[in-house]
Amino acid sequence: MLNHSGEIGIVGYTNIIYGYDILKEMLGIKLRKIFLEDNVSVEDKIKEMAESGVSYFVGDTVSNRVCSELGYPSVLIESSPDSVKQIIEQAQTVIEAHKRFLEKQKQYIALMDYVHENVIATDNRGIIIACNRRVEELLEIPAEKITGKSLTILENTADILDAVKKGEAKTEVIRSFGKTKIVYNTMPIMVGSKNTGSVIVFWDISKLQDYEHNIRSKLMYKGFRAKYYFRDIVYQSKTMEKCIRTAEKYSAYDSSILIEGSSGVGKELFAQSIHNAGPRCNGPFVAVNCAALAKSIIESELFGYAEGAFTGSKKGGRQGMFELAHGGTIFLDEISELPIEVQGQLLRVLQEREVIRLGDNKVTPLDIRIISATNRDLRAMTRMGSFRSDLLYRINTLTLQIPPLNRRRDDIVPLANFFLANYARRYKKKISGFTMPALDYLVSYDYQGSIRELRGLVERAVILSEGSMVDTDVFILEEEPSGSFGIPCTEAEASTIQNYDGGQKNTIPGLRELTDRYILHVYEAENHSLAKASRVLQVNRTTLWRRLKQMQAFFCCII
Repeated sequence: MLNHSGEIGIVGYTNIIYGYDILKEMLGIKLRKIFLEDNVSVEDKIKEMAESGVSYFVGDTVSNRVCSELGYPSVLIESSPDSVKQIIEQAQTVIEAHKRFLEKQKQYIALMDYVHENVIATDNRGIIIACNRRVEELLEIPAEKITGKSLTILENTADILDAVKKGEAKTEVIRSFGKTKIVYNTMPIMVGSKNTGSVIVFWDISKLQDYEHNIRSKLMYKGFRAKYYFRDIVYQSKTMEKCIRTAEKYSAYDSSILIEGSSGVGKELFAQSIHNAGPRCNGPFVAVNCAALAKSIIESELFGYAEGAFTGSKKGGRQGMFELAHGGTIFLDEISELPIEVQGQLLRVLQEREVIRLGDNKVTPLDIRIISATNRDLRAMTRMGSFRSDLLYRINTLTLQIPPLNRRRDDIVPLANFFLANYARRYKKKISGFTMPALDYLVSYDYQGSIRELRGLVERAVILSEGSMVDTDVFILEEEPSGSFGIPCTEAEASTIQNYDGGQKNTIPGLRELTDRYILHVYEAENHSLAKASRVLQVNRTTLWRRLKQMQAFFCCII
């Protein structure tokens, strides 16, 4: 291979090259005189000079013939010194142009190596003339062994080779390369109307999906992150400990999970903890409240839509929640509220692990884990026909039942203290804890909203409390609906009051369902005993005492 240093060799016998030193001085070029002798082979001399750095030759007829045979550029010396000068200048111009070409070629190759795609350039016959480093890595063959080969070095490229020869463009051509799926794009290089070759760009589809996923993570996954871990769950009961241990086992597997539990028990807290404990912890966590999605947009929100799918659709279309969850977890809260027709579409997504956007015909593969949650009996709903049984079987491969707070009262005090510390800090209150009567109240309270209701009680208590301890007075409004104090009892209530016999025969309803007169009657019937009356009314003594104290202004004559 020539070393293109720009050095020009003048080849010939002494009488031919004599006097050319002045050209070296005049033109400022690298010029070497190569003397031939009778006993020296012209061919050997020229080879020797080429190997030592001469890249262009000027000589007589014999020298030119030998250079031509060896493949070295050369120019014939004519008799006139001016013509020799002109030839040397031409030779120097050619060398400089070739140097610029090599510099440009290096720049283009560096540019090709920098991009993430696999890039191949071919001539119009489909012969590879250049490729980047990624192609070398894919084929595990160095570039010099790829150059000069036909495109058929890649598997299943007969149609692409045909397009290259015809000067046609092709996009999104999917082919197999071993166990890898490849997508090809080819673009012809036209000079005027002449097809001079093509540039072929192709991607490993799995890597392309990873790139897309990473981009979506940076642009759209802010807020699609699970922030809770199993260590964040506050509990003390054995029931909850068992539930957490089960969820931790589930987290290691990709099987679908159905979390069951009443409203407010912390189903999403468990879903986020499962995600963060599993192999998808670095992926997105996309939470969808199925009950909050309007029926008119539920399909487009879940599955996305193509451009022009409906009036007002976004240019370029939009990804749905399932696409956004690619590589991570999608949490379908209140899945029981999905319309029956959408359940069928969801079933297909879960079975095939692929989604088709609304108004589109392209299939997008999905790599997701599904965690669903419900506060309703899905089995009863399947019997009534409002929930698909095949969908139920698909989402509850693993089932996790979270017990309500009323069934694990050992957790009430640690939870209450946890919420108290948080809200005291948020509202800048110097509150150190609960009085014993206040804790008694919280432990005996009937939580219809489970942990969510307890949190609301504690937040209000922190806001209303003025001292360093939370007492029962801030909870009184939760005893029963407002406006019931002093309201005359109904005819049915009056009959109940008249028939009350100290708890010997009748079972007394809970405090929420009785009138103030009934509370007073029970207190009287139990001979003003707070302990006995509180047992009948199913409240603690402090609560009953404060209630009677509030009622005193209205019924002072009775008390």
